[in-house]
Amino acid sequence: MRIECPVSFSKGHDPEYGNPYALFSPTAAQLAAGFDVMVHFTATRLEHKVDLVSVSSTATSNTAADPLLQRYLEPDKLVPLNGVIAELAREHTARNTSDIVKARHIYDYVVSTMHYDKSGEGWGRGDAVWACTSKRGNCTDFHSLFIGMMRASGIPARFEIGFPLPDAKAAGEIPGYHCWAEFYVNGIGWIPVDASEGSKNPVATISLALTT
Repeated sequence: MRIECPVSFSKGHDPEYGNPYALFSPTAAQLAAGFDVMVHFTATRLEHKVDLVSVSSTATSNTAADPLLQRYLEPDKLVPLNGVIAELAREHTARNTSDIVKARHIYDYVVSTMHYDKSGEGWGRGDAVWACTSKRGNCTDFHSLFIGMMRASGIPARFEIGFPLPDAKAAGEIPGYHCWAEFYVNGIGWIPVDASEGSKNPVATISLALTT
């Protein structure tokens, strides 16, 4: 990966998850005028697909031995696990013992209730309470609600972000980011979910997501 920018910057990795980042340090004049950042990279497109047909209906999440999985059961600043999020999780997973079935019901609720809509203000922040109240937003909002309901149900879930790479294009500009979620089931691992694309395309299933 190569970064082109008139502003001085440094690279590093965040201490909690190890994700790489670039920290830009513009002068006051550069900040006032604005500046562009150009990132050049070569990506290998891979499909991350999990066969849920063969998964046991009793599969659950055993997180006791993995502290990182425990982290994915905790609340975040904009993803609380109490109040309306907890109530929705209980309502839509009542009497379900399998984490796979719980995930399916939470996914169905998010996809059928949320609408992809970037009008007005408030969307794009990943605020789970705002998302379930407004019932709209972009991919960030869809998956903040999904992750909150999953964690409130005792299933580790995490946020993933990347770039959408169209099948028909081998090179070119990318207009913006895309995000999705993953949840963890013992013996299977991380299972990708793209609820916002599922809402836009009702034939999409819980077992399909494109990662890069």
